[in-house]
Amino acid sequence: ADRRLLNARNHTAGHLLDTAMLRVGNTVAGTVLVPSKGYHFPDSPYVEYIGKLDPAKKEPLADALNKEVAALIAGGLTVDTHNGLTLAQANALCGAGDPPAGADLEDTTWRVVGIGEAVCMCGGTHLANTAEIGGMSITKVQNKGKNTRVYYALAASADP
Repeated sequence: ADRRLLNARNHTAGHLLDTAMLRVGNTVAGTVLVPSKGYHFPDSPYVEYIGKLDPAKKEPLADALNKEVAALIAGGLTVDTHNGLTLAQANALCGAGDPPAGADLEDTTWRVVGIGEAVCMCGGTHLANTAEIGGMSITKVQNKGKNTRVYYALAASADP
């Protein structure tokens, strides 16, 4: 149960990071960084965004994201989960995003997860509310080829 909760905290934190990027990150970055993939496991979680960041903007971006994720966690936003959707319904909610990596396109149902305006298809385990994440911090912003990776870490406990 503890491992599942940790995975749910990490996975939900990745979606929360996408919301923070939409709300403040792209303005600070001076470019639109589009989420492309995430790694939401305890050893070194990150979200990778399409788009390269000016190195001078790494620290301001991390600072802005840290402030926004703290506000979003404190705000206790609902994590919206929509199950049993057709691919067309899922695409309508997500803006025709790509299905999760490794997804069988013959599946008859899809799941969509959203926090605020960041909505995407996702098969991971999630919390019900952003407050359940507890503390979260941006630990590193790194250019990776033509993309930008934003690494994050959770507080040791979800307790406030």
